Amino acid sequence: MNVTGAQRKRIRFIIYSSAIITILLILYNGIHSQVTLIPDSEQFSSRFETEKKKAHSVNLDSELNGTIDPTLDDDREETEDSLLANNSQSENFQLKPPSQDWIQRQVMRSLEMRGLVYSPTNKWESCGKRSYYYPKINTIFTGVPKTGCSNWIEALLRAEGELTKEINPTKVKVVHGKLSTHHRMGNKGTIAANYNSTDFSKAFSFTVVRNPWTRMVSGFRDKVSSEITQGGSFRGIGKNIVKTMRGITDPALLKDLYPTFPEFVRWLVIHQDQESGKVDVHFAPQWKTLCLPRVKYDYIVPLEYSGSLSKEIWGKIKRREYLPLRILR
Repeated sequence: MNVTGAQRKRIRFIIYSSAIITILLILYNGIHSQVTLIPDSEQFSSRFETEKKKAHSVNLDSELNGTIDPTLDDDREETEDSLLANNSQSENFQLKPPSQDWIQRQVMRSLEMRGLVYSPTNKWESCGKRSYYYPKINTIFTGVPKTGCSNWIEALLRAEGELTKEINPTKVKVVHGKLSTHHRMGNKGTIAANYNSTDFSKAFSFTVVRNPWTRMVSGFRDKVSSEITQGGSFRGIGKNIVKTMRGITDPALLKDLYPTFPEFVRWLVIHQDQESGKVDVHFAPQWKTLCLPRVKYDYIVPLEYSGSLSKEIWGKIKRREYLPLRILR
């Protein structure tokens, strides 16, 4: 099946238009590792920092020689890269996350690119069911699929005093089901019936975003691939991809076939075109799940820095919580 010029543009839209801030972070720091962290995972934090250091050692020479895109220089956030440039022999460093001021500027830039304008008055009541309000800790969280949202929701439920035991990873659906239904925002449900814009205006709000490329790879591996460890949970979608991209309609053949990653990407673009832009939320651009531009988040956490920034989040919430030690894939 041929991909048209418009569909090629859609591919670029899927990969780059969602979460532009994380793309800039990856470009800036030269991080190409797909290892990511969940909040407060000290065990994996050290491993991630090691991987980032390896990445820097490979890309530092090209950066110092001026081969990195200079158009980013005017809006770069000062991080440990500059320290490395001055002291390349240092063996003891930790990458400093960008400031929230820098991250928020990238968000505003992203909105402007789409012709969207943020209104100073937050409209949390208009947000969908992927946003949650926890009244006891006075916190609002928007969970974007494939950014570690299940782990965050589990931790927030624990902080709210509603969860005392760690949930079995194989039963994570319960986190998004009966445990969270009464925390979902929107125009219906418990939150809408008991709280209003005045309550929400006093709450601390945050979300987590992820490099869209690694998020798309994660969605493929987790939902439609043939991987024994985690793939195939969206079996119906996987069969539909094979059917659409290979023209196979025999159910007996489809039951044993799984899509390749190129097929998945092409199908995603074509599917969006054919279905008026509708696509499963796990594969959709992140900005479609976020409440932008109706609200402005107090804190935006790039998943690549969640190990260190999560401590700041819990400080804002004034709670100390621990999450299960899991690696996101």
